[in-house]
Amino acid sequence: MRKILLVISLFVLWCCQDEDNVVCPDVQIGNFTDERDQTTYRCITIGNQVWMAENLRYLPEQQFDVSSTEPRYYVMFDNDAKTELGKGFLNAYGAYYNLPAALQNETALGPDETRIIKGVCPDGWHIPSQKEWQKLSQYVLDSGMAAIMNDGQVDETALAKALASTTMWMMPEYTEIEPQPTWVGVEMEKNNATLFNGLPIGFRACAGDEDWMHSAYSAGWWSSTAGVQMGPEFGITVRMWSDLHTFVTNVEFNPGVGLPVRCIKD
Repeated sequence: MRKILLVISLFVLWCCQDEDNVVCPDVQIGNFTDERDQTTYRCITIGNQVWMAENLRYLPEQQFDVSSTEPRYYVMFDNDAKTELGKGFLNAYGAYYNLPAALQNETALGPDETRIIKGVCPDGWHIPSQKEWQKLSQYVLDSGMAAIMNDGQVDETALAKALASTTMWMMPEYTEIEPQPTWVGVEMEKNNATLFNGLPIGFRACAGDEDWMHSAYSAGWWSSTAGVQMGPEFGITVRMWSDLHTFVTNVEFNPGVGLPVRCIKD
């Protein structure tokens, strides 16, 4: 069902922000063209960071198998990028990259390293480090964009709504508690105050029975920082879910997993 709804959404006109939503005045919108394939992206200035406001669509090649050591590039649900449906998924949601592809086989950052990893990003842009993702998260909090609870109070941990898109989010089939207004998948018209426009397109698994997981109720992106708890061969990602309020910046994924990439300006 979720796959069907995502296919339908390819043909639905949507905007990155509803007119009635309150957008932080420090957020500025622009455009950038990737000279490699002439793809133009929306970009946003949030505080003193400049982010692509869309997932990277650069696809130098496409694979249909998995690897934890060799670069892999995917299109959602493994649709062939040469077909109209594959092109539609790529244009709407971006490409998916395993960690070697995202970092272009460069060694991920250690906990105290500050070097920039360009990776698969265009010239002048790079894969954001965990610290850069955390800085974005802190900006959401400091700018008063954390979500409001039922009692009207601000939940300082509810940062995901400000980064999530206003469309496409679905609730999982089962939730343990009553849906809360701070959740990404509830009152979606209040999402996306930053215009970051995080779409719920899940990830490509590298093991197990399902190739594609969590589509329509989770979003996540690679960082350039290596894992700590599970080992340096793993990569740290950021994630959010429709039935939670947090924007998590320390999830460790197997390097063979396929995730979207958001680039940040050097």
